[in-house]
Amino acid sequence: AEVGRPTRVIFTAKDGLDVAKSFLIRSKTGIIHSPDLGFSLEPGTQAESFITTVEGFMYKVIDYAERLKLLQPETAEEVERFIETVHRKIEEGGFTLVVEDPLGKSFIVPYRQETVKIEYLD
Repeated sequence: AEVGRPTRVIFTAKDGLDVAKSFLIRSKTGIIHSPDLGFSLEPGTQAESFITTVEGFMYKVIDYAERLKLLQPETAEEVERFIETVHRKIEEGGFTLVVEDPLGKSFIVPYRQETVKIEYLD
């Protein structure tokens, strides 16, 4: 990906190896969402950059969901189903992550090159 150009990186985890061995680099301006799993992680004003495996990121998503369960007990059942789904997807793959960054500084380093597609948004 070209730094400085707005980008959308589309990563499709085909199996657990793609999840465990692909890396996610998110800058302070990167937005990560999963159309299949139905979540979006947008950077706040105090957002930090991070580098992790896709697996590590998915566990971070589970942590956020666990906190949501405590803050909104009325959604606990729905959140629990989401957490179970994410655990299953970590093992099996079969989901898409989309990383959008207006500065082009966020990207995914895939285990297998064919699992990533980069689009320029300008």
